[in-house]
Amino acid sequence: MEGNLLIDRITAKFEKLVSQYEQVVAQNDSLSEKLSDCKAKLELKTQKELELTEKIKSLQNKIDNLQLVEAMKASGDNGGNAEARKRVDKLISQIDECIALLNM
Repeated sequence: MEGNLLIDRITAKFEKLVSQYEQVVAQNDSLSEKLSDCKAKLELKTQKELELTEKIKSLQNKIDNLQLVEAMKASGDNGGNAEARKRVDKLISQIDECIALLNM
């Protein structure tokens, strides 16, 4: 009798462990799926951020070009000529920086 009682207790503990193991496996699967979803969302957001950064750079270049054109148009004025020189000097400086980066 005592042997049967011991076997029953061991069996009950084993079944409990198996149940807990199955719960942990299910929870792990669920968390793995959530992690994959989060990684995918992060990748999309990172890609969107890169696209927006490129768009900002492009728009900034357009602004710079428009400002240069405006400065050139106003070059008939003494102040406009100085403004045009300042813009050209800034663009030359940016080009020099790009060349320096390419030479690294």
